Amino acid sequence: MYVIVQCHLKATNATILFLRGKKRIGFEMHLKAKWKGKVNGKDVSGHVSIPSFDSDDWPDDIEIDISAEKTDENHREARQYMKSVKSNVMKQLEIFYNELQKK
Repeated sequence: MYVIVQCHLKATNATILFLRGKKRIGFEMHLKAKWKGKVNGKDVSGHVSIPSFDSDDWPDDIEIDISAEKTDENHREARQYMKSVKSNVMKQLEIFYNELQKK
């Protein structure tokens, strides 16, 4: 099992505008989270980063980078697993986007 142990918002800007009677949402964020877990009884860790998450790119061009702290086999296996769950990260970003739209 892998868990997120830290999450940093490096830069954040969000606005809700009303133009010609229609609500427009604008945001730009840079996120970085640290993950850790165990593979074959060994501790592994790395980062999930979203260098640019903004309303202009939503939802098609969101880049999610997965890295591991080391390059050994256990870390490579963990990194591959973390890559396989990118859809879970996107689901959380969708929750954020939907909550922002409700405002």
